[in-house]
Amino acid sequence: QRRRVTSVEWWAHLRPADDGGGGHQLHYDLDEAGLAKVPEGGEPGHPLVSCVVYLSGEDGGAAGAEAGASPTLVTDQGLAKGSVASRAWLCQPKVNRLLMFDGGMLHGVIPLKPAKAKQSAPPP
Repeated sequence: QRRRVTSVEWWAHLRPADDGGGGHQLHYDLDEAGLAKVPEGGEPGHPLVSCVVYLSGEDGGAAGAEAGASPTLVTDQGLAKGSVASRAWLCQPKVNRLLMFDGGMLHGVIPLKPAKAKQSAPPP
């Protein structure tokens, strides 16, 4: 089956570690503008490939978590009706790491445990 690429989308964001580690809800990358045109039982358009480029982060594992770098979770759950995830992969942030995956897969950023609140000085 031959597919045509009809558009490209690019965006960036920064998720501060002090708000719970910068999680991002599980979601699909898809053509939101075209959702109203999807026929009953059809599958919405989505990227052929989704990519995440990490511009910050540590070596991963506990060191990455301690530094406030949130990992990305990618599942094998697709957009097709009845699709249910049976596998998932966790990618730890590392500077200059490139994560590429099927653009129709459910994915998100796992929030980190919030840092302890700073103790304020008692009133005089």
